[in-house]
Amino acid sequence: MGTFIGVYIPVVQNILGVILFLRLAWIVGQAGLKQSYLILTLGTGTSFLTILSMNAIVTNGKIRTGGVYYMVSRSLGPATGGSIGFLYYLAITLASAMYILGSVETFIVWTDLKIANSVEFSMRFYSIVVLACLVLITHIGIGVVSKAGTVFSAFALVSIVCILIGLFEHKGLPEAAHSAEDRTEFENFDGLTGLSKENFKNNLSADYDEGVSFEICLAVFFNACTGILSACNRSVDLKNPSYAIPRGTIAASISTTVLYFLFLNLLAAVADRDALKSLNFIITAEVAWPWKWLVYIGIVMSSTGAALVTLSGAPRILNAIANDEMFPKPLNFLKGKIRNSLFFTAGIITGAICIGSIEGVAPLVTICYLVCYGGVNVACLLLDLVGSPNWRPTWRFYSKFTSCLGVVLCLTMMVLISIVMSIVAIMSAVLIYTYLAKKSQKKNWGDGMEGIRAETARNALLKIDKHKKHVKNWRPHYLALGYVKNTGRLASPGILKLLH
Repeated sequence: MGTFIGVYIPVVQNILGVILFLRLAWIVGQAGLKQSYLILTLGTGTSFLTILSMNAIVTNGKIRTGGVYYMVSRSLGPATGGSIGFLYYLAITLASAMYILGSVETFIVWTDLKIANSVEFSMRFYSIVVLACLVLITHIGIGVVSKAGTVFSAFALVSIVCILIGLFEHKGLPEAAHSAEDRTEFENFDGLTGLSKENFKNNLSADYDEGVSFEICLAVFFNACTGILSACNRSVDLKNPSYAIPRGTIAASISTTVLYFLFLNLLAAVADRDALKSLNFIITAEVAWPWKWLVYIGIVMSSTGAALVTLSGAPRILNAIANDEMFPKPLNFLKGKIRNSLFFTAGIITGAICIGSIEGVAPLVTICYLVCYGGVNVACLLLDLVGSPNWRPTWRFYSKFTSCLGVVLCLTMMVLISIVMSIVAIMSAVLIYTYLAKKSQKKNWGDGMEGIRAETARNALLKIDKHKKHVKNWRPHYLALGYVKNTGRLASPGILKLLH
């Protein structure tokens, strides 16, 4: 596949989905436009800096099956790659559940088809049905996933165009709705005034409901900044990964950031605070032109498409880690055919679906993604600091400063969102690293950490000034001659005892 189909479309599918259609208006209503600008800047800035680091690593060598895991493990060793790769796998797996829940939530709001008159049970039941269909499509093959993804993206594009036209054309509550009885027919339009300077001014400041905060809004919105690593997971299906991934990802990031900025301003101007905060109806559908059902279909299709992209990528990462024998023996069934990894992933998604809401899953997804993004930035920073001869990426638009700033932003957002969840995620990464470090001692993959230790030792030796010796710092230097047997032992080890 080329840049557009293989990279741009999958990345855009992950960015333009649940959050844009279902939660962006809610974020504007809660955080206000000023703080929404800050949320947008933090989220897109972090993802953009991570893209620069990712592009440098991607263009330094061939990326095989496993995407992010392969990229980091072959640069900084299996322990580092395994810990980051597994958390990334967990992040996109949970993201699949969130996209499916978003799709089903839209379907229920649109059709009002509830099972046993229970929204919670209906959300879980319909979500599992959708998941089963997506697993079947993924099992057929990546070619079908790519074609389906293009169709889903087309629906999303049509929906966005309809929403944008509707935001400019919407005139608010119909004049026919004068009495209270008449207004019930148009209750979804209540609070939607059309573009208004008064609304824009009133929605500038924050007005959080009880239990909602800036941190929660940030955690929810950051899920619109994920998916930038999805192209790496499909690198083996690209004609020229080192060319397609950097250009396609950058194009997707810039275009979607501009679109989000436009939507923030239009939503703040088209509705009052109560309408923006309401989750009883979907503003983006209500304002759409010419028919709101086009947007409902678009939301369902785009959210389902995003879930399909992540579902097709997650098992590949898990399979790559298993094939490198990084897992304990009970998980050896994940080696070989990717089918087992697909069903294992579907089981995790089913568990996440049982949470039953976007807000419940979103913070977990965000924290896992931030740990992974931080790991990618750290990997690029260390590789650049070491200056190894085999570190020669063709992507030049990065530096130590951008990688370091990316790490700082990731840590800052993690602390803002949840200190407890951040500590748990980091400790999990450390435990995975410790386990894999012991397990992978016999493997020699050109561990980048060995290069870091060698560079540190070299720099320390170069800093020693032979002209500034002092008696307190005097050290003897010995030259010992001896014979080493075939077994590796010294023939006369007494010389070392004597010197000691």
